[in-house]
Amino acid sequence: MKKLLMRGSAILLFLPVLLPRAAGASTYWEAIARAQDLSGLPASTNLLTLSYDRLITTNVGGATYLKTVSLMTGSTWSNYYQPYEGWAVALSNGAGYESWVSFEPELKEYITARTNEFDTGSLTSVAMRAEQVLGISNAATHLFAATLWVAPDGLFRPAINWTTTNAATFRDWTDHDTDGPAWFGGTYGRSYFSWFTNRQATIYSGSGAFPWTGLGYSFDWFYDTNSPRVIGVSEFVIGAQRTYYVDSGSLVDEYFDFAIPEPGGCVMVAVALPALSAFHALRRRTI
Repeated sequence: MKKLLMRGSAILLFLPVLLPRAAGASTYWEAIARAQDLSGLPASTNLLTLSYDRLITTNVGGATYLKTVSLMTGSTWSNYYQPYEGWAVALSNGAGYESWVSFEPELKEYITARTNEFDTGSLTSVAMRAEQVLGISNAATHLFAATLWVAPDGLFRPAINWTTTNAATFRDWTDHDTDGPAWFGGTYGRSYFSWFTNRQATIYSGSGAFPWTGLGYSFDWFYDTNSPRVIGVSEFVIGAQRTYYVDSGSLVDEYFDFAIPEPGGCVMVAVALPALSAFHALRRRTI
């Protein structure tokens, strides 16, 4: 499939060349099938918490904000985030919408430690590896990474252990709070337990299916589905109607500090046209 992307004032036409798959690599739908069996997924005691020693924070008006990152398509960035870049205005997700994020700099460290698994000179290859670790589909290319500042109390972990202070995975609800954060019931109109079980019943099928683990980490579908290496990065959700600020956005190759003078694995055609926006739509994760 042809890809168009703007860099500077030129339009770049991408004709991607598929890279060889790693031995034992999963397909997206194999990962979805595996993720449904929560009891069979690997456990972890290393989920990130608010005690993460490399957590990036800032203080605004006496309040602490955490730096997070979310992968998205260019149209989502340009339509919903770019106009508010740089603390321009406090944003909040509408009712029924939420933003899935990871703490900075975990995703960046994860990807840059695995450069032997993809072509760092190809924008689409970099994007696909990021999509794999985050457990999202590459049906629409997520070429942008947006960094967001969010208050800690606006986050929850999409797991039975929904708190942001416990680093362990849990597979049953024994001794776990089913209500969620104090604001959850008023915002969502139901308990966290209800949100979680409804997601379990609907997220593994249809066009919007995801290999959601429900354990607090993303399913890295680059690896064989039976490998313990499928543990990706720690997942967090900026809840509906929670406040956050846009820090910045960039193409994923720039975000991961991979300098790409010319897109590797592609035929590049640069056409001197006025700056145009040629980006792809993102199917947002909804409740």
